[in-house]
Amino acid sequence: AAGDLRDDLERVTGVAPALSPDPAGLREVVLIGTLGKSPLIDRLVAAGKLDVSGIAGKWETSLEQVVEHPLPGVDRAFVIAGSDQRGTIYGIYDVSRGIGVSPWYWWADAAPSHQDLLHVRPGRHTQGTPAVKYRGFFINDENPSLGTWAPAHFGPGLAPGHPDGFNHAFYAKVFELMLRLKANYLWPAVWGRAFAEDDPENHATATAYGVVMGTSHEAPMMRGIEEWNRHAVPAVRDGQGNVVTPGSDPYGGTGEWSFRHNAEALKAYWTDGIRRKVREGFEGVVTLGMRGNGDTALPDGDGIDLMQSIVATQRQIIADVTGRPQSETPQVWTFYKEVQRYWEQGLRAPDDVTVVFTDDNWGNLRLVPSPSLPAHSGGYGLYYHFDYVGAGRNYKWVDTANLANVLDQLGQAYTYGIRQLWIVNSGDVKGNELSTQFFLDYAWDPERWTAEDVPAWLEQYARQNFGPA
Repeated sequence: AAGDLRDDLERVTGVAPALSPDPAGLREVVLIGTLGKSPLIDRLVAAGKLDVSGIAGKWETSLEQVVEHPLPGVDRAFVIAGSDQRGTIYGIYDVSRGIGVSPWYWWADAAPSHQDLLHVRPGRHTQGTPAVKYRGFFINDENPSLGTWAPAHFGPGLAPGHPDGFNHAFYAKVFELMLRLKANYLWPAVWGRAFAEDDPENHATATAYGVVMGTSHEAPMMRGIEEWNRHAVPAVRDGQGNVVTPGSDPYGGTGEWSFRHNAEALKAYWTDGIRRKVREGFEGVVTLGMRGNGDTALPDGDGIDLMQSIVATQRQIIADVTGRPQSETPQVWTFYKEVQRYWEQGLRAPDDVTVVFTDDNWGNLRLVPSPSLPAHSGGYGLYYHFDYVGAGRNYKWVDTANLANVLDQLGQAYTYGIRQLWIVNSGDVKGNELSTQFFLDYAWDPERWTAEDVPAWLEQYARQNFGPA
């Protein structure tokens, strides 16, 4: 991120500053670091030269301040300090935005205007703490547009055995975009693709960028459904219809995607997904529950008892593999389409699991948690759509979101306590740039925006991406 700031300064001014781990011999510097991780930042705090009382211990919070004579031999420093890793990163990219670099500079060729002079205002500045803890988007319905472009631009060859372009070079650009938009959470592409398998470096790249990985509402236990489909072999059944051939491939499944008829293979498959998360050590939120293969209703039929058994099994796997209480692993359960009926019939999630409600696929909330419900420690989340392929009516490639309606619906979600996780289906991402940025700007600080602010937001967005004219 510090390297990106250096490049952004060059994009705007034509001058590329040096990037160094040591300020010795430098009179004026931009000093970047994380509390408790950066000895230079911690020295400023200990010396009383940097007051971090407003950010210390908070989630993803940054401070920007000019400090006079911060260190021996240094006359002045513009300090960007973060409460944690992403707090520092968001502080860096806040400066990039402030000097005129759009988060979409690469994805949409949004060239910044040249500036001969850049100034930092005096005083202490912070973006505050994000109102929604996990915020991000879902790359979905990505064929044929993104599914054709990515291989042409990033492949073949970067992902041996799966050279289709959805590799770590591609996702590095996605992760940078996310962080510039102040997102922290991604559901990766799913149409014929498997994030972990398509490139063994994908998860490591997410860790390097500090991005939290998830999987979609249809892909439990940190494994995309495509991993199952790639390795599935025909099932052999006994007289009662149960599968009798056990799962033989730890990276895939045997037989059909059915907990009622093929539970042992699914348990082995899910167990390996959590083992991989532990082994690779990436930050992630585990999806619970189950839908049918291809994001359809389960072929096993409706059943609260069945769904409770599925979730209980998954949570036991999490506890067994991690060796820690279930509550120490962030988990979400999305009540999407027919699964919402289970909620309406009285099914409830374990207290530490984030309950994710959804819109109707066209941007209108279906359900919010009733104020009469008891406190739920896992909190509530929202799965929203700017793109949809499914029954009723598809819409792709053209941004049809009405921002006044988006603001109204997101405002209702926030007011009713949906504040733990917001994820939006952004399709190919391209085409939905404006609505995706609005979604993430709003998720950071919902109380900042009213319907009357939408025209000003649009004007700012146009100026940032297309210039003042």
